[in-house]
Amino acid sequence: MFWLELRQKLRPAGTWLAVFCLIGLTSCASISVRHVAHPDQIALRGLSPVTQQISGSTHPDESVVLALFEEPSTDTDPTKLLATAELAYQAASHARYWSPDDALRWYVACARQAYFILGMPETSSEHSLRSLELYNGSVAHCLRLAVKSGKLECRSQILALNLDDSNLETTIPIEQSGFYRDASEFGKLELCEDLQVVGLARLHSTRGMGVPVLIHKRAVAEALERRYEPEAMSFPATAILHFNASKHSPVRLELANPLTVQSTDAGEQVVELAADFTTPLASTVSQSPLERLAYAGFLRSDSVRKKSGMRMLEPYQPGKIPVVFVHGLVSSPITWVPLLNDLWADPVMRKRFQFWSYFYPTADPFPTSAADLREALVKLRQDLDPNHVDPAFDQMVLVGHSMGGLLCKMMTVDGGDDFFEIVSKQPLDSLGLTPNVRDELARTFFFDRQKNVKRVVFIATPHHGSALSPGLPGQIANRFVRLRSVLTEANTEMIRKIPDLPEGHVPTSVELLAPNSRALSILVAQPRPADVHYHSIIGIETKGSELSPWLLRETSEQSDGVVPYRSAHLEAAESELIVTAEHSRVHQTIETTREVRMILLEHLQSLKKQGLAEFTTKGRSVLLPANSAD
Repeated sequence: MFWLELRQKLRPAGTWLAVFCLIGLTSCASISVRHVAHPDQIALRGLSPVTQQISGSTHPDESVVLALFEEPSTDTDPTKLLATAELAYQAASHARYWSPDDALRWYVACARQAYFILGMPETSSEHSLRSLELYNGSVAHCLRLAVKSGKLECRSQILALNLDDSNLETTIPIEQSGFYRDASEFGKLELCEDLQVVGLARLHSTRGMGVPVLIHKRAVAEALERRYEPEAMSFPATAILHFNASKHSPVRLELANPLTVQSTDAGEQVVELAADFTTPLASTVSQSPLERLAYAGFLRSDSVRKKSGMRMLEPYQPGKIPVVFVHGLVSSPITWVPLLNDLWADPVMRKRFQFWSYFYPTADPFPTSAADLREALVKLRQDLDPNHVDPAFDQMVLVGHSMGGLLCKMMTVDGGDDFFEIVSKQPLDSLGLTPNVRDELARTFFFDRQKNVKRVVFIATPHHGSALSPGLPGQIANRFVRLRSVLTEANTEMIRKIPDLPEGHVPTSVELLAPNSRALSILVAQPRPADVHYHSIIGIETKGSELSPWLLRETSEQSDGVVPYRSAHLEAAESELIVTAEHSRVHQTIETTREVRMILLEHLQSLKKQGLAEFTTKGRSVLLPANSAD
């Protein structure tokens, strides 16, 4: 009667109290991008002394600049090239607001001169650095002006003006390089430097030639494998204007994928490519509804059922080992963005691995969610590798945070009667259940391990439970959690037909996380398969959480504020790292990034020892590193 009155009188307040306590321990700061304007430092700095001497003025008029461009030595003398590049940039800066077409023409001229300096085999470092700055700055302005005027179409061509002031437009073809997607998917372009990332502590980029941009994916008739990508997303690219000696205008605009391409050609030289890995990722996250759906998935399982499943930020790439991230209670794949941001910035990681994530409603008991994950992994391979010709798919790594770690572990063990005893000691077929309920119980408790899962990383995983479950927030939350409809149906039928039902009802995810619950005890007792490797990353708070007295009955023991060390410790783990962090941040620290990276390198080394020198499929290969330092 007490709970009924509490539910009726305090339902809104109770809901938000529970959500506040639980979300405060599992979510991450909102990640987004916002537009910013930067002063043009190149224009503010003005002409160099050498350029002033060559032009005879600090602010030469256009006729002087044009005359310098017509001199034969312009294309062979790096000093003269650099001077004309600076003059062209200054002319473009003056024309940008009153004549965008003239400005675009001058920026192209600047980029051309700087491009040829960068392509010279013997150029001083001073010339190279200044030329790179002028080239990147002018190309960036070319892109801005082209986008603003509607002259940029990423799928096929860009329109620019000739340098000779003929007012005839030149069509510049666009070449996409290093992408595993069709040109029809290329939509609106934005410059990364025009966007500021909010909510990520570590921003990853590399200096070099080209302008980092993000491309908004266009909605097109998607291939089967594209359905695993978010509906709204952005992907990284680097824009490079290429020239040859016989033409004033660019011969092509290259959009290179910095995740797979690290350099580009400039004349006779190979130059490192500029890249921005963080801004496109943050842009994708800012368009995602997953953070909001995480809350709904905890309170109303059926409300997000159609949205659950595997997520990819890149197309499937045969030969790369899949690493699947599984979130915890009241969470979503957004919680993995800081770690993914760090791993993507590592050329070894992005070359050898492809990173996926799994989203599921966290209201349901974790054995049911594990059954969903198991089916999702099977369907994923049926869709992407139906003939099982990709050997990298057989070396999958799972990474789970909090309750997600329990789902990951259940991928490595077999089910059977010991699991079904959580529900009843009677055989399943003797219970006389309806087919719908029987099938749900069968898939949840009777299963085979996923033999393609070879390594699991547990992060702040409550193998022995958490006092969060029987604590006050957990009790309140349980009153508002709504399981999926099939489990509600099963609950009604099982109460009627299974007199020995241990809990008296189908437990929620929170209830099953109680310390030493029957489900956890059975899962902990399962032996680790010989060909599977476990690793643990455990958080310890040094000062304690303000919510700890609400969540943990034994606040004196070491914990991350939610999961005690003794619960996160796993005897079968081959490695264990202690991280100073609270529960919701353990997987987002730089220490965890380094540990996950080392574990993945160890995974590669173990495959090399087994004689798997490379994975080759569909004409693509991924070589394993020669040593652990790679």
